[in-house]
Amino acid sequence: METYTTDAVGFIRYLVDQLPKEADAVFRRAEAGETVIQLPTIAAVETMYRIDKREQINGVPLSVSPRDVIDGIESYLPVTIVKSGLEDLTAISQLISDLSIHDAMIVASHEVHETDGIITSDSEIRELDLPIVWD
Repeated sequence: METYTTDAVGFIRYLVDQLPKEADAVFRRAEAGETVIQLPTIAAVETMYRIDKREQINGVPLSVSPRDVIDGIESYLPVTIVKSGLEDLTAISQLISDLSIHDAMIVASHEVHETDGIITSDSEIRELDLPIVWD
């Protein structure tokens, strides 16, 4: 089964139904149980932070709380939380000279878990020779 890593932007845009076509198609397949979307812990935390600090995302008013995100992940949202471990730290150590800590953690999660692609609009990640899902 195909597996993808999503960053916070991909996940938040999913939550407000504002994904571009290609990324939306992956999330729809995950809703149908046809693929897996992994959400690294750092991306889950960033999602909760942004939801707490903003009133809208991409022009869409937010009506959820950080706790709602956790409840949704536990109950019905089509993502699986993945934790960082020693393998991630090793991968991150090779990436932090070229990427922000956050981006290095997303890329490391993708590499360690050998996912099929990264759902992201992040320009720094998009510059790498990695399979990106967005447009």
